[in-house]
Amino acid sequence: MINKPKIVFGLIALVAFVVGAVAFAPARLLDAPARAALAPYGDLTNTAGTVWSGSGTLVLGADISNTSLGGASNNPKALNVPITWQFTPASLGRLRLGFNLIAKSGAIAGVAHAGVGFRNIEISEADINVDASFISALNSLIAFAGPRGALRLKTNPGDNITLAYRGPLSVSGRVAARADNLSLRALSSRPVGTYDLDINFRDNLAEYNFVKSSGLLALDGGGQVQWLPRKEFAYNGTAKASLEAPLLLAAILPLGRPTLDGRVQIDYKGGW
Repeated sequence: MINKPKIVFGLIALVAFVVGAVAFAPARLLDAPARAALAPYGDLTNTAGTVWSGSGTLVLGADISNTSLGGASNNPKALNVPITWQFTPASLGRLRLGFNLIAKSGAIAGVAHAGVGFRNIEISEADINVDASFISALNSLIAFAGPRGALRLKTNPGDNITLAYRGPLSVSGRVAARADNLSLRALSSRPVGTYDLDINFRDNLAEYNFVKSSGLLALDGGGQVQWLPRKEFAYNGTAKASLEAPLLLAAILPLGRPTLDGRVQIDYKGGW
Protein backbone atom coordinates (compact mmCIF):
# COMPACT_ATOMS: atom_id res chain seq x y z
CA MET A 1 0.00 0.00 0.00
CA ILE A 2 1.33 3.44 -0.96
CA ASN A 3 2.20 5.59 2.02
CA LYS A 4 1.02 9.02 0.83
CA PRO A 5 2.32 11.00 3.84
CA LYS A 6 5.82 9.65 3.24
CA ILE A 7 5.64 10.53 -0.46
CA VAL A 8 4.49 14.07 0.33
CA PHE A 9 7.19 14.43 2.96
CA GLY A 10 9.78 13.14 0.50
CA LEU A 11 8.72 15.66 -2.16
CA ILE A 12 8.83 18.52 0.34
CA ALA A 13 12.28 17.43 1.45
CA LEU A 14 13.47 17.24 -2.17
CA VAL A 15 12.16 20.73 -2.95
CA ALA A 16 13.74 22.08 0.24
CA PHE A 17 17.06 20.51 -0.75
CA VAL A 18 16.95 22.02 -4.26
CA VAL A 19 15.96 25.46 -2.94
CA GLY A 20 18.73 25.35 -0.36
CA ALA A 21 21.30 24.28 -2.94
CA VAL A 22 20.23 27.04 -5.33
CA ALA A 23 20.31 29.65 -2.57
CA PHE A 24 23.97 29.07 -1.75
CA ALA A 25 25.42 27.67 -4.98
CA PRO A 26 27.87 30.10 -6.63
CA ALA A 27 26.71 31.71 -9.88
CA ARG A 28 29.72 30.32 -11.76
CA LEU A 29 27.99 26.93 -11.76
CA LEU A 30 25.71 28.39 -14.44
CA ASP A 31 28.61 29.07 -16.82
CA ALA A 32 28.87 25.60 -18.37
CA PRO A 33 25.13 24.90 -18.85
CA ALA A 34 24.57 28.43 -20.15
CA ARG A 35 27.39 28.01 -22.65
CA ALA A 36 25.93 24.70 -23.83
CA ALA A 37 22.46 26.24 -24.21
CA LEU A 38 23.61 29.40 -26.00
CA ALA A 39 26.27 27.91 -28.29
CA PRO A 40 27.14 28.88 -30.93
CA TYR A 41 25.11 32.08 -30.72
CA GLY A 42 26.35 33.45 -27.42
CA ASP A 43 27.80 32.92 -23.97
CA LEU A 44 27.44 33.90 -20.32
CA THR A 45 30.49 35.42 -18.64
CA ASN A 46 31.47 37.55 -15.61
CA THR A 47 29.05 35.65 -13.35
CA ALA A 48 28.82 36.84 -9.74
CA GLY A 49 26.59 36.15 -6.75
CA THR A 50 24.64 32.89 -6.47
CA VAL A 51 22.36 30.79 -8.62
CA TRP A 52 19.49 32.23 -6.56
CA SER A 53 20.40 35.89 -7.13
CA GLY A 54 23.26 36.93 -9.34
CA SER A 55 24.56 38.82 -12.31
CA GLY A 56 26.63 38.27 -15.42
CA THR A 57 27.27 39.38 -18.98
CA LEU A 58 25.27 37.85 -21.80
CA VAL A 59 27.45 37.77 -24.93
CA LEU A 60 25.52 37.69 -28.19
CA GLY A 61 26.81 37.25 -31.72
CA ALA A 62 30.17 35.95 -30.54
CA ASP A 63 32.30 33.01 -31.57
CA ILE A 64 32.69 31.21 -28.25
CA SER A 65 36.27 30.35 -29.12
CA ASN A 66 36.95 34.09 -28.99
CA THR A 67 35.36 34.51 -25.56
CA SER A 68 37.81 34.74 -22.71
CA LEU A 69 36.89 32.60 -19.74
CA GLY A 70 35.34 34.75 -17.03
CA GLY A 71 35.47 37.88 -19.20
CA ALA A 72 33.66 39.67 -21.99
CA SER A 73 34.12 38.66 -25.61
CA ASN A 74 37.08 40.06 -27.53
CA ASN A 75 35.12 39.70 -30.76
CA PRO A 76 34.46 43.31 -31.94
CA LYS A 77 31.11 42.25 -33.45
CA ALA A 78 29.86 40.71 -30.21
CA LEU A 79 27.33 42.48 -28.02
CA ASN A 80 27.90 42.38 -24.25
CA VAL A 81 24.65 42.77 -22.28
CA PRO A 82 24.81 43.03 -18.47
CA ILE A 83 22.03 40.96 -16.87
CA THR A 84 20.79 40.15 -13.37
CA TRP A 85 18.59 37.24 -12.31
CA GLN A 86 16.41 36.13 -9.42
CA PHE A 87 15.41 32.50 -8.92
CA THR A 88 11.66 31.72 -8.71
CA PRO A 89 10.98 28.60 -6.58
CA ALA A 90 7.43 28.19 -7.95
CA SER A 91 8.93 26.99 -11.24
CA LEU A 92 10.03 23.75 -9.56
CA GLY A 93 6.41 22.59 -9.72
CA ARG A 94 6.85 22.38 -13.50
CA LEU A 95 10.22 20.60 -13.20
CA ARG A 96 12.06 23.72 -14.35
CA LEU A 97 14.56 26.15 -12.91
CA GLY A 98 12.86 29.51 -13.26
CA PHE A 99 14.54 32.92 -13.26
CA ASN A 100 13.31 36.48 -13.56
CA LEU A 101 15.81 38.24 -15.83
CA ILE A 102 16.64 41.92 -16.24
CA ALA A 103 18.87 43.13 -19.09
CA LYS A 104 20.36 46.61 -19.12
CA SER A 105 22.41 47.89 -22.03
CA GLY A 106 22.16 50.52 -24.73
CA ALA A 107 21.39 47.86 -27.36
CA ILE A 108 19.12 45.51 -25.38
CA ALA A 109 17.11 46.30 -22.25
CA GLY A 110 14.07 44.69 -20.68
CA VAL A 111 12.66 41.91 -18.55
CA ALA A 112 11.66 38.28 -19.08
CA HIS A 113 11.04 35.05 -17.20
CA ALA A 114 13.08 32.01 -18.24
CA GLY A 115 12.10 28.46 -17.30
CA VAL A 116 15.02 26.13 -17.92
CA GLY A 117 14.20 22.45 -18.55
CA PHE A 118 16.24 19.43 -19.57
CA ARG A 119 15.89 20.09 -23.31
CA ASN A 120 14.51 23.59 -23.75
CA ILE A 121 13.99 27.04 -22.30
CA GLU A 122 10.59 28.73 -22.02
CA ILE A 123 10.60 32.53 -22.24
CA SER A 124 7.49 34.28 -20.92
CA GLU A 125 6.45 37.67 -19.49
CA ALA A 126 8.96 39.23 -21.86
CA ASP A 127 9.10 42.94 -22.65
CA ILE A 128 12.38 43.73 -24.38
CA ASN A 129 13.61 46.81 -26.24
CA VAL A 130 16.28 46.36 -28.90
CA ASP A 131 18.24 48.96 -30.85
CA ALA A 132 17.52 48.16 -34.51
CA SER A 133 21.17 48.66 -35.42
CA PHE A 134 21.97 45.46 -33.48
CA ILE A 135 20.41 43.29 -36.20
CA SER A 136 23.00 44.61 -38.67
CA ALA A 137 25.40 42.05 -37.21
CA LEU A 138 23.17 39.22 -38.46
CA ASN A 139 23.79 39.68 -42.15
CA SER A 140 25.86 41.83 -44.55
CA LEU A 141 22.75 42.75 -46.59
CA ILE A 142 20.98 43.97 -43.43
CA ALA A 143 24.12 45.88 -42.48
CA PHE A 144 24.12 47.56 -45.91
CA ALA A 145 20.51 48.71 -45.39
CA GLY A 146 21.65 50.38 -42.16
CA PRO A 147 18.57 49.93 -39.95
CA ARG A 148 18.03 52.44 -37.15
CA GLY A 149 15.21 52.79 -34.64
CA ALA A 150 13.69 51.03 -31.66
CA LEU A 151 12.35 47.47 -31.70
CA ARG A 152 10.09 46.16 -28.95
CA LEU A 153 9.42 42.44 -28.48
CA LYS A 154 6.66 41.41 -26.09
CA THR A 155 4.93 38.16 -25.21
CA ASN A 156 1.20 38.36 -24.55
CA PRO A 157 -0.18 37.06 -21.22
CA GLY A 158 -0.25 33.26 -21.31
CA ASP A 159 2.07 33.05 -24.32
CA ASN A 160 5.67 31.88 -24.26
CA ILE A 161 8.57 31.24 -26.58
CA THR A 162 10.18 27.78 -26.33
CA LEU A 163 13.77 27.35 -27.49
CA ALA A 164 15.18 23.84 -27.86
CA TYR A 165 18.90 23.97 -27.11
CA ARG A 166 19.89 20.35 -27.64
CA GLY A 167 20.56 19.88 -31.33
CA PRO A 168 19.73 22.41 -34.09
CA LEU A 169 18.02 25.60 -32.93
CA SER A 170 14.25 25.09 -32.89
CA VAL A 171 11.77 27.72 -31.69
CA SER A 172 8.02 27.71 -31.11
CA GLY A 173 5.59 30.27 -29.77
CA ARG A 174 4.28 33.74 -30.48
CA VAL A 175 5.53 37.28 -29.87
CA ALA A 176 4.30 40.77 -30.73
CA ALA A 177 6.85 43.11 -32.28
CA ARG A 178 6.89 46.85 -32.89
CA ALA A 179 9.45 48.75 -34.96
CA ASP A 180 9.19 52.40 -33.97
CA ASN A 181 10.49 55.14 -36.29
CA LEU A 182 12.43 52.62 -38.35
CA SER A 183 14.92 54.16 -40.74
CA LEU A 184 16.98 52.48 -43.46
CA ARG A 185 20.14 54.38 -44.30
CA ALA A 186 20.26 52.91 -47.82
CA LEU A 187 16.76 54.20 -48.67
CA SER A 188 16.12 57.40 -46.77
CA SER A 189 17.66 59.73 -44.23
CA ARG A 190 14.24 60.02 -42.58
CA PRO A 191 12.35 57.31 -40.65
CA VAL A 192 10.35 55.24 -43.15
CA GLY A 193 7.65 54.15 -40.73
CA THR A 194 6.37 52.47 -37.59
CA TYR A 195 5.23 48.85 -37.86
CA ASP A 196 3.35 46.42 -35.62
CA LEU A 197 3.85 42.73 -36.40
CA ASP A 198 2.63 39.40 -35.14
CA ILE A 199 5.38 36.76 -35.21
CA ASN A 200 4.80 33.01 -34.87
CA PHE A 201 7.80 30.73 -34.46
CA ARG A 202 7.51 27.21 -35.82
CA ASP A 203 10.47 24.84 -35.65
CA ASN A 204 13.12 26.39 -37.91
CA LEU A 205 11.27 29.45 -39.18
CA ALA A 206 9.40 32.56 -38.07
CA GLU A 207 6.16 33.56 -39.79
CA TYR A 208 5.32 37.27 -39.58
CA ASN A 209 2.31 39.40 -40.47
CA PHE A 210 1.98 43.17 -40.52
CA VAL A 211 -0.83 44.18 -38.16
CA LYS A 212 -0.48 47.93 -38.60
CA SER A 213 1.90 50.30 -40.38
CA SER A 214 2.25 54.04 -40.75
CA GLY A 215 4.76 56.48 -42.17
CA LEU A 216 6.48 57.10 -45.49
CA LEU A 217 6.40 53.40 -46.44
CA ALA A 218 3.18 51.49 -45.67
CA LEU A 219 3.40 47.69 -45.68
CA ASP A 220 0.83 44.90 -45.37
CA GLY A 221 0.80 41.14 -45.83
CA GLY A 222 3.59 39.02 -44.37
CA GLY A 223 6.01 36.20 -44.96
CA GLN A 224 8.60 34.13 -43.19
CA VAL A 225 12.24 34.03 -42.13
CA GLN A 226 13.90 30.61 -42.18
CA TRP A 227 17.30 29.78 -40.65
CA LEU A 228 17.50 26.01 -41.24
CA PRO A 229 18.20 24.04 -43.39
CA ARG A 230 18.94 27.24 -45.35
CA LYS A 231 18.70 30.94 -44.61
CA GLU A 232 15.74 32.27 -46.58
CA PHE A 233 13.53 35.35 -46.40
CA ALA A 234 10.09 35.65 -48.02
CA TYR A 235 7.58 38.51 -48.24
CA ASN A 236 4.20 38.61 -49.95
CA GLY A 237 2.17 41.80 -49.69
CA THR A 238 1.90 45.37 -50.91
CA ALA A 239 4.05 48.40 -50.25
CA LYS A 240 3.04 52.01 -50.76
CA ALA A 241 5.52 54.88 -50.67
CA SER A 242 4.43 58.38 -49.73
CA LEU A 243 4.57 61.09 -52.40
CA GLU A 244 6.92 62.88 -50.02
CA ALA A 245 9.52 60.15 -50.57
CA PRO A 246 9.96 59.50 -54.33
CA LEU A 247 13.26 57.68 -53.72
CA LEU A 248 11.39 55.04 -51.71
CA LEU A 249 9.05 54.39 -54.63
CA ALA A 250 12.04 54.04 -56.97
CA ALA A 251 13.60 51.56 -54.54
CA ILE A 252 10.56 49.26 -54.25
CA LEU A 253 9.41 49.30 -57.88
CA PRO A 254 12.01 46.73 -59.04
CA LEU A 255 10.77 44.34 -56.36
CA GLY A 256 7.24 43.90 -57.68
CA ARG A 257 4.36 45.03 -59.86
CA PRO A 258 2.69 48.48 -59.55
CA THR A 259 -1.08 48.52 -59.06
CA LEU A 260 -3.70 51.11 -60.04
CA ASP A 261 -3.99 52.47 -56.48
CA GLY A 262 -0.31 53.43 -56.34
CA ARG A 263 0.90 50.38 -54.44
CA VAL A 264 3.52 47.85 -55.44
CA GLN A 265 2.54 44.17 -55.22
CA ILE A 266 5.58 42.23 -54.01
CA ASP A 267 6.16 38.48 -53.94
CA TYR A 268 9.80 38.07 -52.98
CA LYS A 269 11.91 35.15 -51.82
CA GLY A 270 15.67 35.05 -51.41
CA GLY A 271 18.58 34.13 -49.19
CA TRP A 272 19.96 36.16 -46.35
